[in-house]
Amino acid sequence: MGMPLAEFAVIWAAVTAASIGLFLALGLALEALNRRHPERRIQSREPSSERVRDMLASIRQLLVTCTCIALGIALQRAGWGVGPLAATWWSVPLMAAVGIVLLDAWFYFVHRLLHTRPLYRFHRPHHLNVTPTVWSNDSGHAVDTAMTHSFYVLLPLLLPVPVLSVVLVRLFDQVTAIIGHSGYEHFAGATMRWPWLGICTVYHDQHHSAFRYNYANFFSLWDRVFGTIHPRYDEEVASWEARYQTTAEARANPAE
Repeated sequence: MGMPLAEFAVIWAAVTAASIGLFLALGLALEALNRRHPERRIQSREPSSERVRDMLASIRQLLVTCTCIALGIALQRAGWGVGPLAATWWSVPLMAAVGIVLLDAWFYFVHRLLHTRPLYRFHRPHHLNVTPTVWSNDSGHAVDTAMTHSFYVLLPLLLPVPVLSVVLVRLFDQVTAIIGHSGYEHFAGATMRWPWLGICTVYHDQHHSAFRYNYANFFSLWDRVFGTIHPRYDEEVASWEARYQTTAEARANPAE
């Protein structure tokens, strides 16, 4: 079972164009939203890296991510692995949900490995900016990116995941990661704190500012299980909810 290089190249080009396009479009949209709501800025500290440098660094690492995605899809299409389920109304969302849950677990444990002494040199570039921005989401070292996103090579080989499910997993991954690095809190709510397992922008922002907490990607489950959740995360989310309420009340009852 061989893998036609021409087909791999076409898949890689399509995935890369879509990923970079989404990165730029969502980044610009979030920047515009953030300018309208300066009060939702999480840290008072200014970002230490330049906007264009972060953009270019992230795009370089997106090429690594897209190579992993294209490789997994191309190998599956060439007959490697268990083979995908037929793409139906139930199989696509079901396998996408399975993929998201598994990616969160993969990311947590690989991320913790990257914070160990032997491997941290590959993760350190991503932490140079203590105040993350929408453009710093993918900035970092190629080894870091390859370790975390090799998941996309394994997923379609080890599970019967339709290609569309892989696309949905990556779409969810990229959108939530860019929002998580945006530096502004727009999505705090009751489902983003205990007893729910959802997370909002504060979650990953605390990882950058406090360093040794909040390693997960989509949910707080693994950090809660292993005791690595920031001790003030739930409190901070609740404080943002209170701010939203105060702002809404002020707008509803403007001063005479």
